[in-house]
Amino acid sequence: IAMYVFRDLTALSFPAIGREFGDRDHTTVIHAVDKIQGLIQKGIDEGARLVAGGPGRPEGVDYGYFVRPSVFADVSNEMTIALEEIFGPVLSIIPFDTEDDAVAIANDTPYGLAGGVVSNHWPSIQRVISELEVGSHVIKVEATDSLGQDSKWTTVFIIEYPDEGFTVIVVSSNEIC
Repeated sequence: IAMYVFRDLTALSFPAIGREFGDRDHTTVIHAVDKIQGLIQKGIDEGARLVAGGPGRPEGVDYGYFVRPSVFADVSNEMTIALEEIFGPVLSIIPFDTEDDAVAIANDTPYGLAGGVVSNHWPSIQRVISELEVGSHVIKVEATDSLGQDSKWTTVFIIEYPDEGFTVIVVSSNEIC
């Protein structure tokens, strides 16, 4: 699974790389890249298993403020890369045994901005989503035809605004070939 995720992450991270930045101040970008690079190194230092990527720029990129897409496995919720928001192409995979474990891990954060569930079992999705302490939910459901072919994923974004009294639901469907 980690390599599948890494392939997708890599494809999305750099659709086009340009050299021209104009006269803009990029101090914030430089600090963000430094922070992301530091967090990647911290993940390695704290014992997370680096599955792909790592510190440095992406392969073949020798300029600019770019970060190598990285995937960590065997992450625990006590590790810095699980506790801090990393605004870069870094994915931490935290193993779990049961739905209850997954919910406890997901809810063990001070942030709680968004949470997601990927499954083809609707009762599980409903159960887990109802337990997540987040402001918006992302649900990804797989559907196949009667022969198990033509797999499609439907993504449902549910963003709740309880103070304003409304919910926004966005649905998209993408065929996987």
